[in-house]
Amino acid sequence: KDRKNFLITKKNQLIFNPIFVKKKSKKKLVLLLMLDGLGKDLTTHIDNSNKFFKNGNFSNVWSNAEWTLPSFSNLISGTRTSTHGVFEANSNYSNYFNIHSLANPVKMNNKTIFEYFKNLGFVTSSFSAYDRINPSYNFNKGVDIFKYSKNHTAEEIIEDIIGQIEMFKNNSNFIYAHIFDTHSPAKNFHRISEFAGYPSTNYNFDKENKDIDKSLKKAIRIHDKFESVQDISSFKTSDRKLSILYNYLHNLKLDDFTILLFGDHGTRLNDTKKFNVLSKRHNNIGFFVKDKKIKNFKNKNNFIELIDVLPSLLFRYSKKEFLKNQNSFDGVNSIFSNKKKNYTISESVYPPHYKVNIRNKFINTLFNFSFRNNHLGKIQEMFWYDKNDKKIDIEKIEKKYKKTFLKFFKIKKDLIKKSEIFKNFDKKL
Repeated sequence: KDRKNFLITKKNQLIFNPIFVKKKSKKKLVLLLMLDGLGKDLTTHIDNSNKFFKNGNFSNVWSNAEWTLPSFSNLISGTRTSTHGVFEANSNYSNYFNIHSLANPVKMNNKTIFEYFKNLGFVTSSFSAYDRINPSYNFNKGVDIFKYSKNHTAEEIIEDIIGQIEMFKNNSNFIYAHIFDTHSPAKNFHRISEFAGYPSTNYNFDKENKDIDKSLKKAIRIHDKFESVQDISSFKTSDRKLSILYNYLHNLKLDDFTILLFGDHGTRLNDTKKFNVLSKRHNNIGFFVKDKKIKNFKNKNNFIELIDVLPSLLFRYSKKEFLKNQNSFDGVNSIFSNKKKNYTISESVYPPHYKVNIRNKFINTLFNFSFRNNHLGKIQEMFWYDKNDKKIDIEKIEKKYKKTFLKFFKIKKDLIKKSEIFKNFDKKL
């Protein structure tokens, strides 16, 4: 009964924060389902999800980063990569070269989505098989149930989601769940079900060509095609497993809820690997919303960024907290309002390069800066693309569109004001 005197310790170290049931409170659910690599182009393969979310399929949502670590940080902080500073590839628990304990990474110092919802009385949780989603980045701040779900398949993650809702059915629950099967085989081997989506012609390869060079090219082509078939099958399989969760949620009685399904970034299949990492095929993500109070979203075609999820959900569940903290975000409430954005920004911070892509509904521009020791240098390259990512000659761009993107430096200066990693920005720019 006395919260102050309730602790679970071992050798004077606190090992568990108590979770208190609020039996008389309203029962709300905020569920974030992140399906790894779900690009907008892949949403045609997830029939169960399309059926469950019905009118909540958004077409113009963009990831602010090109890989999971900074993208997850964008999501939970509502800030861009150049603001939160969590981007270093060779940091704690890196898969590269089997290195797992390098110098301390930049920590997530921004207040996270978990902290906001914990303060609103939700039981918060994080379930992910991704080894970088770990406490060394301060990703566990505000998380009541923080579980590293190593080698867990979608059905095991789903069981954890249902388990929490059942365990704390007298509480409001905020759950982040990362379905990792679409990144690679969760168990380090393929199950029979994961081959189910393969076409019957998958193994009918022509073998009569004896030319070494041509055979090598052909082998690469076959390999790429196989990878694409494998990736698509993994999305179909994960979607089939998610249907179990959808059936459970459909019958759940809640006072209020918001359910999101989205990708952290896209997946570049064999025919799209030639595009840059900030291309439409890699950053236009699948994004679905199901909400108790909104049956049909009228802003499904508006520009929305992943950094908008936190401020949008905070506005949805506490306008008071949103108004108090809205200046802490780079994102805005674009999901639960009619607010329209004129452009999106995606960043790739991967030393020795910093790349930024600014996109409006007509064209987009990719800037490539040198970047060493957290210092932004000169522009090395600048490319212009049409809305379908086809490279175009700058001289052929109409003046009104060119003028829009020449405002880039003003936009960049606004970003730098809040940035930690770019505080030594080259004044020559």
